[in-house]
Amino acid sequence: MFENIKKTYFLLDLKEKRNFYVAVFLTVLSGLFDSLSIGIIVPLASIVFDEPNDFINSLGIPNWEIILIALFIICILLGLLVRIFSMHLLNKFSWKITKKFSNKTLIDVLHKPIFEIEDMDSNNIKSAVTHKVYTFMVGFIVPIVRLISALIFGFMIMCVLFILDPRVFLISILFIGIPYVVVYTFIKSKTFKLGEIVSDTEISLLKNLNEIFFDIRGIRSRSEETFLIDLHSNFEQNLRSSQLQIAFLRETPRFVIETFILFLAALAIYALSTNEEIIINLSLLAAYALGLQRALPHFQNVFAAFQTLNATKPSVDEIFDKYEDELKKKTFSNFEIGNTLIKLDNINLSLNNNSIFSDFTYEFARGETYFVTGESGCGKSTLADLIAGFRNPDSGIVKINARNKNYFSFLSQRNFIYNTSLQNNIFGLSKDIDHDRYEQVIKICNLSEFQDNLSEGKETIIGDGDRLISGGQIQRIALARALYFETDIYLLDEPFSALDSITAIDVCQNIINFEKDSIKIIILHNEKLIKHFSGVNIIKLTND
Repeated sequence: MFENIKKTYFLLDLKEKRNFYVAVFLTVLSGLFDSLSIGIIVPLASIVFDEPNDFINSLGIPNWEIILIALFIICILLGLLVRIFSMHLLNKFSWKITKKFSNKTLIDVLHKPIFEIEDMDSNNIKSAVTHKVYTFMVGFIVPIVRLISALIFGFMIMCVLFILDPRVFLISILFIGIPYVVVYTFIKSKTFKLGEIVSDTEISLLKNLNEIFFDIRGIRSRSEETFLIDLHSNFEQNLRSSQLQIAFLRETPRFVIETFILFLAALAIYALSTNEEIIINLSLLAAYALGLQRALPHFQNVFAAFQTLNATKPSVDEIFDKYEDELKKKTFSNFEIGNTLIKLDNINLSLNNNSIFSDFTYEFARGETYFVTGESGCGKSTLADLIAGFRNPDSGIVKINARNKNYFSFLSQRNFIYNTSLQNNIFGLSKDIDHDRYEQVIKICNLSEFQDNLSEGKETIIGDGDRLISGGQIQRIALARALYFETDIYLLDEPFSALDSITAIDVCQNIINFEKDSIKIIILHNEKLIKHFSGVNIIKLTND
């Protein structure tokens, strides 16, 4: 746990650390006001019980009763206001650090080599970025914040009790602190095991839901709905049952210990009242009662925070350990910078024990267009991955002499559009908006008529759920997005698969004429298109 706290601390920037320190200071200040209100109870209670108070009498201040009442009310109110504000700052800090951690997790995923992402369990990635980050928030950050607050308040209240009477302090530790420690030690392993069940079941539940919606047509055709609902119900039952047990183990000890303390207090009061030799100082007793009443919830909060941290430890450890190792940005030493040129030198690569490239050497010249063709599984898309840096060869060197680090634009076979306007779909994340280039790629991809027919033109909101957009239109929008990005190399994997032959020929010719000083590498499965073009380099790969 403490190692995870240390890792979280290093995630903070200077401003976040400063805000955290301010929140902790305000918590201490609130605890100070709380402690003062307990201390004021002693002279205030002496008024109610008509007990002599030598200290107050020695001050000789008239109407000191009113002053004490005013100080008591001020301390209570100031403590409340400062505490509310400090908790607001701590909660705000919690959400900010969780958002930062979520973004960091997603950024690390996006910077991994593509083939490593594909080899990872997508359910674990989704769970890390969404649900497990939420678990990180409610199961780690929030308990830590509450733990810090409870320890500060509890410590300051116990200091006041120690000053009033050390015996009361020791009795409080004996009858409140020790029972919590014993209970926590007794149920710690049980809570941790339940946390492991929750973590594993959440992954299985997410995986089951993904499988259901991925093959919904097949499920309906085989009438497997009942089976899958039963399977989902079993996962839910295990998950909720474990969560319920964790909540029970976290909250129940409070009521048991409170009952135990109440029983002991009743016995103590009875013993004191029947023993005439013991003089009861009711004002001190009132201060003790208020102090313990204020301290007990903080003891419970400390206990509950440790229980929550213990229960969520498997999930939090997975976030810190597994993803910290897996989601690291990888650099590619095989890449060089210079004038536009691609050189693959003696490339060897095997996938799943199958040789894809053996001593493969090729050079791509500036200003040329290349058609990459061949049988299925011969390595066409893998060649694009090598050039893009998504995959490293087993041996050999890939040299990219580009003008800048963003040397390529990639169009994958999986075309998609964002749920935003047509022009924003093509601009993508580009910071430099070039409307002339936008119109240019619209014409290249034969989207001018499509744009004109939209209700609001290029400002029209489109998305995957828009049934008015065909697969071919989606592919051309994705292609226009790839071409809008001005770069040295355009890697286009099956850019015409959803287009009819006439449109494909027209768009392909436009791409060949586009950006004469760039390299266009077009992967084709339909070799019939090649005969329509001349002066194009053809790379034919085989499975041999």
